[in-house]
Amino acid sequence: MAGGIGSRRQPGIHTPKPIRRSPCVTVAGAVGDAATAPLGTGSAQGNHGVLEQFLDVRCPSDAAAKRVPDEITRVLEHIAANPARDWSVRELAALVGVSSSGFRAQFRGVMNESTHAYLQRARLDLARELLADENLRVKDVAEKLHFSSEYYFSHFFRQHTGVSPTEFRRHLELER
Repeated sequence: MAGGIGSRRQPGIHTPKPIRRSPCVTVAGAVGDAATAPLGTGSAQGNHGVLEQFLDVRCPSDAAAKRVPDEITRVLEHIAANPARDWSVRELAALVGVSSSGFRAQFRGVMNESTHAYLQRARLDLARELLADENLRVKDVAEKLHFSSEYYFSHFFRQHTGVSPTEFRRHLELER
């Protein structure tokens, strides 16, 4: 296939917008990359071109003009450092010393999506990276992402991408 998986819409494959992966958020008045650290370990170096089609850039609206509050920047750093963790809004709010409801509103205002949606995408992005590593079984990926079972992981992955983890791997193999 000439353009890759992400360049042309394929029937039955839904690729939601992934987590931001490059510097694009104005932090303390300058473009910074602290809040946009890459997710995961990047263990599948050979598939980087294909993965980058899935892991495109997503920035808050008007990123160049909008200053991201320090609280949100710290939370984004924590999530980027450990995207596999099953974060709760309460934990994230406690990290920065604000109420859960205040944190939810602030996060949505800056990121234009709910905290839950952002966390789900972080886990999906890391799942895609891990699935590109041929040495990891689907069960291993599920364990690394702290899913209770590989079956629940497969259900989660299919629900959010439209394909099973195994089908996703097959698509990656077509691009090699």
